[in-house]
Amino acid sequence: DSGSVAVALVMVVLLMTFIFSALDNVVTVVHAEGGADVGQWPRLFLALSGVAAGFLFDIKDQRFMNQMMYCVTVLSVIEFGGAFIIGLIVFYLAAGFFVVYFTTGFTNVSYGMRWSALWSGAGRAVNNIGAGIVGIISYMLIDSPGIMVMSVVVILLLVLISIACLKIYRRDNIDDMMKKK
Repeated sequence: DSGSVAVALVMVVLLMTFIFSALDNVVTVVHAEGGADVGQWPRLFLALSGVAAGFLFDIKDQRFMNQMMYCVTVLSVIEFGGAFIIGLIVFYLAAGFFVVYFTTGFTNVSYGMRWSALWSGAGRAVNNIGAGIVGIISYMLIDSPGIMVMSVVVILLLVLISIACLKIYRRDNIDDMMKKK
């Protein structure tokens, strides 16, 4: 039913927000401490990736949207040999996909919900709530010695995202099978 898909989508967006908000915090800390000047031009990748996500997510009526977003999320946490500028570009590319993902996902879910107007805009609310929650936690992770703690947290988040995405994907497939009957 739409309610269980909505709950799974809330979980996916919340968990992905933890990752993207933490990455944003890393960028902010590096910039604020003078480690690198982020400037404005990398943000162009955010806009370009949003447009690209719109086209890519629409392939086969959004059948692969969840899988694509999962792959983009995994790619966003890969270390690129310490090259900050490459990591920054990858982050902005992934963030553009993420914005389109949660906007589209919640708009789609809203059609089957009782208060559709509320659900259509819930993606931004869930994203902002998640960013607020993870702000302090992500700074503690960034500041923690060694990479082990951060690696374990990222792997745990990816596993939980996988489980929630599977729920959405299975529900979509069941809906498709019912339409064919």
